[in-house]
Order: sequence, then structure tokens, then C-alpha cells
Amino acid sequence: MEVYLAEQTRNFISAAVLGLCLGGVYDVLRCVRALSGGGRWATALCDFLYAFVCTFSYFLFSLAACGGELRLYTALGAALAMFLYFAGLSPFVTGLLMPPVRLIRRAVCALKRAAGRVLSRAARHVRIWYGLKKD
Repeated sequence: MEVYLAEQTRNFISAAVLGLCLGGVYDVLRCVRALSGGGRWATALCDFLYAFVCTFSYFLFSLAACGGELRLYTALGAALAMFLYFAGLSPFVTGLLMPPVRLIRRAVCALKRAAGRVLSRAARHVRIWYGLKKD
């Protein structure tokens, strides 16, 4: 089957758009990881989720655009667009997304501290009311 140059160009540009979108997904997952505290399990889960999203979306793209055939130029288009995204747009997008994430993280930490104080006072009153001794 022949693949014409116009179709190859359209597929390459579509793969580049897919690469830009996958770069955005990575930045969103980076914010989720920062919101969760950046622990080992959160990082592993976000990395696994990102790999799954990349694989599944490229598979669907190859089914829809290339008739189920994996083409090297589409993979290169997606990879090049992701590289350009991370080199140029990612610092801007991260700069927009991280301040609200930091604000939410601070609010959650403040709520945790307040809940801890309330629970420790409640536990103290329960020990006093029921005559329990602290070990």
C-alpha cells in the first residue's frame, strides 16, 4: 500500500500534536506528584500511569491515523514534539500550575495540623473523663 507524502505529513503533524499533549499530561502528573508529597509510591504510580497513557494513546493514534501500522516518522514526530515541549513550554506550564498546587498543599497541611490538635485534645478529655492513665 502506498502512503502519499501529504498523508505522511498529516500523520507527522498529528503525532507532533500527540507528543505535545503527552508532555502536558506529564506536567499535570508532576503536579499531582508534588501535591501528594513526592514519595516513592506516588512517583512510581505517576510514572506507571504516564507510561500507560503514552503507550495506549500512541496505540490508538496508530490505529486511527496509520491504519494500525507503526511508522517510524510518527514515533519521531511525537518524540520530537515532546522534546520541544520540555525544552520550551514545560517551564511556563509548570510555572502556571505549581502555585495553586503549593497553595492547596499548604491548606491540606494546615488542616492536618488543626485536626491533629483537635484529636489530641479530644483524646486527653476522654482519658480524663474515663479515668484512663496515660502510659
